[in-house]
Amino acid sequence: AKGWKRFLCRRERADFRLPDPERQIKRQDMTDSTLDALNQKLDRLIEAVTRLAPPPVPQTDLAGADCFVWQADPGYLEPVRKVNRVDIGLIRGVDR
Repeated sequence: AKGWKRFLCRRERADFRLPDPERQIKRQDMTDSTLDALNQKLDRLIEAVTRLAPPPVPQTDLAGADCFVWQADPGYLEPVRKVNRVDIGLIRGVDR
């Protein structure tokens, strides 16, 4: 138990140290031109990552077609524009 208390006391002392003046100077060295350059690099990074991302999946309008085919790779229902219909009377061996 004594060792644990010693650890807590050391940690508390470390948390209450005054900030190092040299570290504060380094923070002030960031000028507007430095921030602008950093923003430009971040914008280029965002554009590159966006190009790598897959295209968005199209929304399926269920009222837009009578038949759909599941496209597994992008993960969406593709409407079938022209459905080959067979008269129900021609189908044999199917219970209604």
